[in-house]
Amino acid sequence: MPSARKSILVVDDNPGMADTLTDILQAGECEAATAHSGDVAVRMLIVMAAHTRDGLVQEAETRSGFPVPPKPLDLQRVLALATSATA
Repeated sequence: MPSARKSILVVDDNPGMADTLTDILQAGECEAATAHSGDVAVRMLIVMAAHTRDGLVQEAETRSGFPVPPKPLDLQRVLALATSATA
């Protein structure tokens, strides 16, 4: 039986950025959904941050157990994180 594709939620207030990254992830091994605001994704894991307050990234990483990649995106790093997070 083939394994189920793992899900990733892409959250960004820039629709072009979010939609492009979602398309890239969907072309690979991931099922990806998009939210264009934090309000839409409030109950979901947010994995990338452009602006943060002190300690927010560390708190998110501690609570989720996953790294929070900053912008600008290093696409190779994001894809590697997505692969390891969904393994």
